Amino acid sequence: VGLAALLVFTYPTMIATLGLLPAGTSGWGGLIGVVALQSLLAPACFAGIARIGALKSGMLSNIQPATSIVAAFLLFGEWLTPTQLLGGVMVIAGILLMQWHDARAASRAA
Repeated sequence: VGLAALLVFTYPTMIATLGLLPAGTSGWGGLIGVVALQSLLAPACFAGIARIGALKSGMLSNIQPATSIVAAFLLFGEWLTPTQLLGGVMVIAGILLMQWHDARAASRAA
């Protein structure tokens, strides 16, 4: 899956970046790391969906943007713009609302 994604997205990426390649070992390490992790984690995601179901898997996958935001802050010192922060709050609020709704429905059924 990761290799297929690499092949499919290489050309559009090269056009969008005017053919710029990573500079230095950290850039190449990041590129190789992304490809390797995507190659390993995509099958794990499908296995997780089969194990815990699509609904729970979809809710759990919403943690990825939050994790990326925290990592960007810790690793690169990046800050969110107010619009990005609002979007993050909306995602977290949606997850909490779904959890509250599921808990309420389960207590009614019991």
